[in-house]
Amino acid sequence: MVPNSCSFPDCKSPIKVKSLALCGGHYAQHSKGRALTEIVKYSPTCSFGDCGERSHGLGLCKKHWQRKNQGRPLEDATTARDMPCSVGGCPEPSKVRGWCGKHYARWQRTGNPEAVRRILGNDLMRAESKIDFTGQCHNWTGTLDANGYGAFRVNGKTVKAHRFMFEQARGTIPAGIVLDHICHNRACVNPAHLRFATDKQNGENRGVVNSNNRSGVRGVHWVKEANKWDARVMHHRKHYLAGRFDRLEDAEEAVRLLRNKLFTYNDSDRNQK
Repeated sequence: MVPNSCSFPDCKSPIKVKSLALCGGHYAQHSKGRALTEIVKYSPTCSFGDCGERSHGLGLCKKHWQRKNQGRPLEDATTARDMPCSVGGCPEPSKVRGWCGKHYARWQRTGNPEAVRRILGNDLMRAESKIDFTGQCHNWTGTLDANGYGAFRVNGKTVKAHRFMFEQARGTIPAGIVLDHICHNRACVNPAHLRFATDKQNGENRGVVNSNNRSGVRGVHWVKEANKWDARVMHHRKHYLAGRFDRLEDAEEAVRLLRNKLFTYNDSDRNQK
């Protein structure tokens, strides 16, 4: 062995890593967990025919190295741009990674060149592609407006997604009529969870209290002067008093019973035991 040379048999390259007594090439094999083998030294120029270009890898220039890497004959001068898109049935020429511009863009967005995220010409199919059908509520996964309702573009106009899906299933919504979410889930577009209602009826079927309500109970507030809980219902712009109570629980039950007497669309009240 030549003094100060690599410890691998018959390797005459100088030592690069003294602790292992290995040259740079054998240390690279060792660091990658590979078995140490003879280092193949390639020509500094391309070894294919009389190419003579600078070697890029495996003794080949970049052009011939790419052909070898793609499993193509080294003499094949066809470029990727001369070949059709590799996605079956696509007649467009290849541009990047063997795909045309359209399929390459899909791969960039989704990781799959055949994934279609934008559907043109069929509004119902576009809408259904944005709905999660796995639960009882069919939740809208697309854009939501400031009030939490699904927003959908149809013929250049933004419409509410739940109204669009209801009309697809049940027909046109009469003028002056709103859709009431029986499920209290504004993102739901399941027609079975929607019903015709007036603005008044829609307000009756509420699932939350006002943001300024401090009692946490709909229709109940504390009257400091009387030191009691006041329970009342607003019906057709008129207040109906259910009474004043020492206990919040009594006021809650009283106002619920009064709403059941005055309202018709207050499902959450009627479903309480």
